[in-house]
Amino acid sequence: MVDGKIGNAPGRSNCLGCDSSDQNAANQSGATSCGDTVDLGNAQPGICKRTINDLINDIKMGAGRHFWNDAAIFGVHVHLRGNIVGKDGLVITDDGCGGFVATAFNAKHDESGKDAGRIYFLQLLFCNEASGSLHTGAMTQSLNIFNHAPLRLASRASQLAMCQAELVRKRLAPIATEIQPITTHGDRVLDRSLADAGGKGLFIKELEKAILAGASDAAIHSMKDMETHFAPGTEVAAVLPREDRRDALLGGYASLADLPKGAIVGTSSVRRRALLLHHRPDLSVKLLRGNVIRRIGLLEAGDYDAIILAVAGLRRLGLEVPFSPLASDVMPTAAAQGALAVQIASPCDERTRSVSAAFTRMNCARAAAEVTAERAVLAYLDGSCHTPIAASAICGDDGVLRLDAMILRPNGEAAHRRQIVGPVDDATSLGTELGAALLTDAGGREFLV
Repeated sequence: MVDGKIGNAPGRSNCLGCDSSDQNAANQSGATSCGDTVDLGNAQPGICKRTINDLINDIKMGAGRHFWNDAAIFGVHVHLRGNIVGKDGLVITDDGCGGFVATAFNAKHDESGKDAGRIYFLQLLFCNEASGSLHTGAMTQSLNIFNHAPLRLASRASQLAMCQAELVRKRLAPIATEIQPITTHGDRVLDRSLADAGGKGLFIKELEKAILAGASDAAIHSMKDMETHFAPGTEVAAVLPREDRRDALLGGYASLADLPKGAIVGTSSVRRRALLLHHRPDLSVKLLRGNVIRRIGLLEAGDYDAIILAVAGLRRLGLEVPFSPLASDVMPTAAAQGALAVQIASPCDERTRSVSAAFTRMNCARAAAEVTAERAVLAYLDGSCHTPIAASAICGDDGVLRLDAMILRPNGEAAHRRQIVGPVDDATSLGTELGAALLTDAGGREFLV
């Protein structure tokens, strides 16, 4: 343990922050700045007299953020005076009621010749206020564990899925990782809808098996592909900051109203099909399966007049194709659309606990609350791939969650839509309440397929 003073280095701000590649995610989480230096000054062995609140105020995490989660952001420099690097590269400060631990400390020299190092992983620890003892059992030696055996990320083998897995891998840096592509049954069966092929669980069951067998440490999913109940012994460790959740119309048309009469529109989604027919019963909606590139290729080949994809997928792939985002009042989106989820085995040993810790710090509380409400609607309605259901929640800065949901007949001839507003902490109950109201409006479960 060391006595350390936290302050500013010349020319740097005093907040723990992120590098430029993570700035967008930080902004979505409520951070106000990026940057960091922590100067430990003339550190001497002993107990720091500063309180944990002083530390938090100095570091200025920004509105809406939690120090004990977001202190794990990379890029923190520590300027050292004296021998304060402990066993296994740990740098520890302790004030008798709280402190922080930095693992994977790599010593180097800066331009001034002073001892310096870069801290790659921070975890807030609470100490016994009476005794001043540090609860070292809470330390996560993630980097040491994964240096010997990299953290394994299971992913579908499609280009979009691999791109999404790469986004997660970058957020894990510098933890050693490897991506394991898996071609799922849902990727192989392209001649029928997901509903007819066995449901959207076809995309995740093989990835879940890899986790439970210990062949993978985590699986990266488009969360809208996850069923309301997933494999026992697993859990969602993180929901990443959400991408644009809207649907995209490709084919050179600005809106559904601009489509010519009888236009052939491609989609594999029962929700999109029902909504298209609800607004435009004259359209010919045809099955469109396969990865994003294949679907766009079929559109360009003239097999379809227009197709509908997710804006999130187009953006994550960085595709420069023209599209028109469809307003949510016309095309309310699927539950969890635009959200990425990390599924892991429930922690039970040192490695699985380290896996959990590595992902917990990247969880976006806002996105997690939104998808919780949306998936609660699905759970109450017992929605399947046969059931056209839309659910979209917006979590405001005021702590209020606004949830919009809709159920339709597959042919679009009948539909019911409602909204509900309430505290974000009540996300699950709000979703359940809205699902119940929709069923009442529809006259009971007989409305659902």
